Amino acid sequence: MKAFKSAGLKQSVLMILGNGVATGISALSLILFSRVLGPESFGIFSIGFSIMQLVVRLSDFGVNVAVQRSVAPEFETDEKKTRGLLAAGTRYKLIFSLVMVFIGLWLSPVIAGVWLKTENIKIVKLGILLSVLTVWFEYIAVILQSMRKFVSSVVMSVAQALAKLAGAVWFFVGQISDAVLSFWVYGLAPLVGVVIGGVLVPKWAKWTVFEKPVYGPIKKVVKFTSISVIAAAIGDNIDVLMVKSFLTSYETGLFAAGARISLLISIVAYSLGTVLSPRVARYKTKEHFSSYLKKSILLIMVLLVTAIIVIPLAGPLVWLTAGPSYMEATRVVAFLLVSGMVVVSTTPIVAMFYSLKNPEYFAYSGILQTVVLITANLILIPMHGIEGAGMAKLIARVSVFVFSIWFAIKAMKKQFNIRLIDELASSRSVLGSDK
Repeated sequence: MKAFKSAGLKQSVLMILGNGVATGISALSLILFSRVLGPESFGIFSIGFSIMQLVVRLSDFGVNVAVQRSVAPEFETDEKKTRGLLAAGTRYKLIFSLVMVFIGLWLSPVIAGVWLKTENIKIVKLGILLSVLTVWFEYIAVILQSMRKFVSSVVMSVAQALAKLAGAVWFFVGQISDAVLSFWVYGLAPLVGVVIGGVLVPKWAKWTVFEKPVYGPIKKVVKFTSISVIAAAIGDNIDVLMVKSFLTSYETGLFAAGARISLLISIVAYSLGTVLSPRVARYKTKEHFSSYLKKSILLIMVLLVTAIIVIPLAGPLVWLTAGPSYMEATRVVAFLLVSGMVVVSTTPIVAMFYSLKNPEYFAYSGILQTVVLITANLILIPMHGIEGAGMAKLIARVSVFVFSIWFAIKAMKKQFNIRLIDELASSRSVLGSDK
């Protein structure tokens, strides 16, 4: 079937498998840490992890999406402009990351004492400082993906994952149950990926920060995607911190273990997005966009069915990974697995907005997710404990999915005069399409 011979599908499979391997290795390292630390100490570890990821996302401020969207259509045809775009993106990245680290360290006593109600301020500060390595690891990966160097991106991801696993094995064999020390080892691992990625980036792109910057295209996208990225930062990491603010470190460890188990599904969405987004950004005609839409409809249908199938896997996954001491998290894992599949189902729709001239979508969807997630957590965690946090995550993901479909229908009609009902009627023939 011709649809299965497309370059986009092959690249999607490569990224999903490659990042799946990297994430699987990282997940294994977290499983080993969770087993040796136990729920309570793993709860402390997870505070550092969530703080680190939160600062990473806030430091991005939409720059990664802006660079990917701007560089992907230009790097093969206009090297000078590409240099300028990378110069602008790198300067923004430097400023935003330094500002966020400074603000985070300044607020760390308030974050630890008032919000998280923990005396372990060291884990909070450590999460903020180590975020810098992940910030630059992800930015280098985005540059490689924008130039469709997917193999290089996978190599650096697997390398840093193996570094995490080596540290976890060391702790597990030695039965070292120090939460802060284990987080040090885990947080330093992205440095391996940064070094390897720096070598793999094309020579002409290494020092573009010193080129004359082209701010226009980057700034235009950042203006809208910054809100979306801030929302994603909250959506992906605030739940662990909100659980800690309401409940104990033990319960936080249970929920965090469940969140880590469902991480593999999230990486499928990430991998799919890194391939689809730069490809769709180049679609300028109704025919190309229509062909993409037909394939996306079929993919989304398959993914939604899969979301139901994964529910019975929650219990066995907890038992085989985190271990018997985390079995109380089984229902939470079920909610998180389904919400992860909803995110994957939303990814093909999100990619459309790299071609559709509606960058405000990223801002609107981000605001919606943030409001729904925080509100649902505030209501459901006191009522249902860690299961309430799982419910809140699912409600937020479904809300964004429905909103994305509605907004995409409007945007497609306006820009390409494409009616979704017509595409649904003709989607059965997509497998025999020449596109």
